[in-house]
Amino acid sequence: MYDADAAKGMARMLDRGELPWPERRVRRQRQVACWYDRMCLKTTRTPSENVAVIQAHLDLNQVGKVVL
Repeated sequence: MYDADAAKGMARMLDRGELPWPERRVRRQRQVACWYDRMCLKTTRTPSENVAVIQAHLDLNQVGKVVL
C-alpha cells in the first residue's frame, strides 16, 4: 500500500520499523512525491505557472481548454 500523501509516504520510507522497502515500492513512492510536487498549486510559482498546473488537471480529465 502506498501513501497518497507524499510527505507521509516519504517519511515512512525512512522509518526503520518498515525498512527495507522493496526497490519497486521505493521507486513508486518517489514517483508519487514527484507527481505531487509537479501537480500542486504553490505560492512560490507565478500565476502563469499555477494556471498551467490547473490546465494540466483539466487536460487529464478531458475537460478541454478553459480560459482563466
